Amino acid sequence: MRALVFAVVFGVLAFAHAGVWAHGYKQHDVSIGHIWAPPSEGGAISIYGPLLNNGAAEDRLVSVESSLPGAVVSLEAEGDDGAVAVQGDIALAPGVPVSLAAWGVHIVLRGLEQPVKAGENFPLTLVFEKAGAITVEVVVEDEASGPH
Repeated sequence: MRALVFAVVFGVLAFAHAGVWAHGYKQHDVSIGHIWAPPSEGGAISIYGPLLNNGAAEDRLVSVESSLPGAVVSLEAEGDDGAVAVQGDIALAPGVPVSLAAWGVHIVLRGLEQPVKAGENFPLTLVFEKAGAITVEVVVEDEASGPH
């Protein structure tokens, strides 16, 4: 009976963990979780998701490339005072998760020629100093659709 309970608990935990990273990517020492964005507003879209450096040395997200028509990419962070600061890159310390989130640093595409709506996906390439270029699929979903 104890083995059955263990197996059920292990299965549930494994399934729950897989769901978090089911839409994830890994290249060299960098893991990227579910990358998502709310629908665009006013020709801009913000992109969120988790990054993790599994290596022993720091890596950096040095640039982001998009094929969306008109897109100008920036890495931005909103300060406590509401002011937006543009970041040159994002450091990924070994073993320390980085959350691309509205309350911290995140990716912004501005100048979009067409709206991006919930239910759509688009490719985005994250370029890391050591791990290189990793192309991910950004899932556009309403913020109310559940936890991210």
